[in-house]
Amino acid sequence: MNTLDALDAQSQRTDIPDFRAGDTLKVESEQLLALSDKLSTDVAFAGLRGMSSGQGLFTTTVTGYGTAALLSSGGPPIALAVSPQFPLVVDPDAFIASQG
Repeated sequence: MNTLDALDAQSQRTDIPDFRAGDTLKVESEQLLALSDKLSTDVAFAGLRGMSSGQGLFTTTVTGYGTAALLSSGGPPIALAVSPQFPLVVDPDAFIASQG
């Protein structure tokens, strides 16, 4: 049994976004499973904001060129377009990552 099979057995799903040069992804640290060696990370403490909102205490910023594996529970992740004209509010327990 490989790692992805084990994750599926635990009702976890993986999503594997590709990065191009200049792409940035901010992901809840507990949702980041793996990344290729051309990607770099920076971890930021979310502090009380993260704890009080129900999100994790740490957010990881992933940049560079390559592939990352993200975890989600309960179904495949849904990508939603967001802009200043159309803000989006989500359940903190359902949030995985934001791009850009």
